[in-house]
Amino acid sequence: MYERICAFLDDPATRYEQFYLDICRQYGKTFIGVLVAIEHAMCNPGSRVLYTSATRSGLWQFVQPNVAAVLADCPPEQEPHWSTLDSAYHFANGAQIHLAGVNNGHENDARGPSADLIVNEEAAFVDRLDYLVTSVELPMLTTTGGRILHITTPPETPAHEVTPIMERCRTRGNYVRRTIEDNRHLSDGAKTKLIGEMGGRESTKARRELWCEWVVDESRAICPEYTQAVDDLLAASEPPAPTYEQPVVAMDVGFEDWHHILFGYYHFKLAKRVVQAEVRLQRATTDKIAAAVADTEEKLWGPAARKAAGLRELKPAVRWSDTDLRLIADLDQLHRLGFNPTEKDDKEAQVNALRISVRNHGWWISPSCTALRRQLRLGVWNKQRTEFDRSKEDGHFDAVDAAIYFHRNLDTWSNPYPAFPEDVIPFTHHIPWGKGERKSETAQAFEQAFGRRR
Repeated sequence: MYERICAFLDDPATRYEQFYLDICRQYGKTFIGVLVAIEHAMCNPGSRVLYTSATRSGLWQFVQPNVAAVLADCPPEQEPHWSTLDSAYHFANGAQIHLAGVNNGHENDARGPSADLIVNEEAAFVDRLDYLVTSVELPMLTTTGGRILHITTPPETPAHEVTPIMERCRTRGNYVRRTIEDNRHLSDGAKTKLIGEMGGRESTKARRELWCEWVVDESRAICPEYTQAVDDLLAASEPPAPTYEQPVVAMDVGFEDWHHILFGYYHFKLAKRVVQAEVRLQRATTDKIAAAVADTEEKLWGPAARKAAGLRELKPAVRWSDTDLRLIADLDQLHRLGFNPTEKDDKEAQVNALRISVRNHGWWISPSCTALRRQLRLGVWNKQRTEFDRSKEDGHFDAVDAAIYFHRNLDTWSNPYPAFPEDVIPFTHHIPWGKGERKSETAQAFEQAFGRRR
């Protein structure tokens, strides 16, 4: 691993590039990062190295002790001195290693005039990694042609901003992965003990932190039951169009966050919540939202869809929305699209109800609903478990909220199927008196509003 890093740093063709170390716990990540940083400073007079960690406490607890270990036998004339004023090690040849904790809004603490090498330790646990790398660090390499080294275990969800960085590095060959099985300085007994303390080989914590598997940590997953295997099963084929079922629209409102809308129905025969389509918008005005809803409903449940399903008519859609009353009023008054505000109490209980229905194979999701499937699989709570976390690609996991509204407001108890098929009428078939008589839509509406006569 050390030789791979050195070859990367010495290759002129890798200027401005990034290298990714996908390393398990207790392998020596910090020691490797510190060693490379110190060697680079000693071998390049006047150079500037930036060494970041998610938190400042991580710098004092892990980075500085490893610096002391590497420099334990350093000759006094070459040993750097530590400056608390600028949080940096200053070497006799003019080189510097600056330390910065970058979480909790401190990304800009890493800013500087230039850098020849940047080491991001535990990059997968930096809250705004994309901003840190693209807006703070890469501009510091402009005049130096420097490089960035990421050293970390996998994130608690692959939805983290580190994922595209890792994938780009792996595509370029700037990638090394080391698991607990590659760790030669831990005894077999110590490894067994460590695996047991993390819940065993099959626990998500062990798989992620010891075997560097990119899985969602169960302790933070919104819906841990929605695994990749479940996703493959639920999205194996395109769901059918509704026949007699009630079409339903569920919308989670957003603007800077994603505005997510789901379209589907409850398949009474199969007892499955069917999601036929999704619409994902950002910074959308009311007219764009209305157009997206109307167009999608026409495509799924309009005359052409009814004809393809062999239906004469289909019930009008029932729509539910996040409680943005101004948007609901505008959609109703300006675009004739009526939405009901959904209840939003007991969110964790509603999440648990969603999880149970997933575990019981109670969903059928169209393969086209890629955002919903991804967020069900990768979505996580924040660290305080007070709300859903955020990610650059998936926002506030708004598709999961839309799925909760969809699940919560479906009518799963009413039998939508008529007593007899559409072509069975008194003029063509003998129907015993009082059995399966058909009522007009007006008669059904009055009966629903005022009840039926005993």
